[in-house]
Amino acid sequence: MKTILIAVPTNKNIEPTTFKAIYDLEVPEGYKTEFQFFYGYQIDQIRNLISHWAIHYDYLFSVDSDIAFPKDTLIKLLKHDVDMVSGLYIQRKEHEHTLEIYEKNAHGGNSNIPYEKIKHLTFLEIAACGMGCVLIKSKVLKDVGYPQFVYHSALDHKHTVSEDVDFCRKAKAKGFKIYADVTIQCSHTGSKTFIVDSNPQPIKKIIEQKTEIVNKKNSDTKSMIPTKAYILTTKNPISIDYARGCAKSCDAIGLEWESFEGYENITKEEVWKNFDYKVSYNSWNDWTDACACCTASHFNIWKKIVKNKECAIILEHDAIMLHKINIEIPHNKIVSLGYKLTDPSKYDSQTAGGPKEIIDIENLYGGHAYAITYKTAKKLLNELKEKGVVHDLDNYYFSRENKDSGHSDIPLAITSPIAALGWVRKSTIWGNAFPFNLKTIDSFNKNLKS
Repeated sequence: MKTILIAVPTNKNIEPTTFKAIYDLEVPEGYKTEFQFFYGYQIDQIRNLISHWAIHYDYLFSVDSDIAFPKDTLIKLLKHDVDMVSGLYIQRKEHEHTLEIYEKNAHGGNSNIPYEKIKHLTFLEIAACGMGCVLIKSKVLKDVGYPQFVYHSALDHKHTVSEDVDFCRKAKAKGFKIYADVTIQCSHTGSKTFIVDSNPQPIKKIIEQKTEIVNKKNSDTKSMIPTKAYILTTKNPISIDYARGCAKSCDAIGLEWESFEGYENITKEEVWKNFDYKVSYNSWNDWTDACACCTASHFNIWKKIVKNKECAIILEHDAIMLHKINIEIPHNKIVSLGYKLTDPSKYDSQTAGGPKEIIDIENLYGGHAYAITYKTAKKLLNELKEKGVVHDLDNYYFSRENKDSGHSDIPLAITSPIAALGWVRKSTIWGNAFPFNLKTIDSFNKNLKS
């Protein structure tokens, strides 16, 4: 039985998502894990303490206190059977996408590897890595010897050598090799959750100018073409995993997108207390807290759309885009982009093609993917001020089945053919996911595989 020390350094606490990732971790047969956290304020001192413990195990699985990872991470790392192998995560920096894995540069130092360079790979050798999600054989720690980790500070930060890069250099000098598994993509929690390949990049000035021109041109017309998507996600590991797939589907069709962190883990009373809208208590007593969080998060996205005077797509984390929308979205309509399926491959989106028209509908299940203009968003917010929060988003704006609470006055429509799908899997709101659809349009039925 081989032993693995799962070690987390901390000077304050451990993020709930990190703890849950460790709790959910799948351990292969023949291995035994022990979890310990190590407290202190000097990072190289803590890592050396961890090393002192880890040499009495077969492996060290080093995890930072703000990193969360998929449950099969340990299985994948062990399968490689190498001296040292890291998963992927990015630094907690707004408008950057800096991976914590390194390659040798022309100046004899190390530089962060661009994601574009490796995104189509699954496994590669690297020069160094951070210690946020890395499996190390104890032999490496023993042979490098104390102190394994030393932080080299400098007045000019570019000359600073972090303790993790210092360790990697020593390990490489001893003949050990370091690798990265590109398929292990972790989340990094800070002021928001940073996800590999989904942190918004700085928008080039020319794109900003073009968008401004398009919006100015369209603002006085009866319709607008969507210029971006907002992906609604939370710090829940399931949500993060789903949102990653949603973001990649946007990238695949060349759709600009922005991650929007919604409410999570607060009561419905707390959700509404800071809102400007009165709440109809007699109709939402049966709501779950998570449902209220989701609904209020959509309202906040509407506010942002109004502020930016844009036409935008709103995607819940489990949605996937199929086609870019090149037709105009009318003002004063909520335009759904598609239906829900447990298996997206059942819909032949390639044969169907992208949206060609907007069709008026009475209802459908789910606000997983829809587009609205800023004028529609403003009408929706005005309706909230007049009527208050009457019921949850799905019921009041989409399925429109609750006779007691009625439904929104804003008409509902759908693109034909559809532009997106809700990929039904495990729900972060309900006990069981809801895979059903109401009446579906002809173009969807025609391209649905039996």
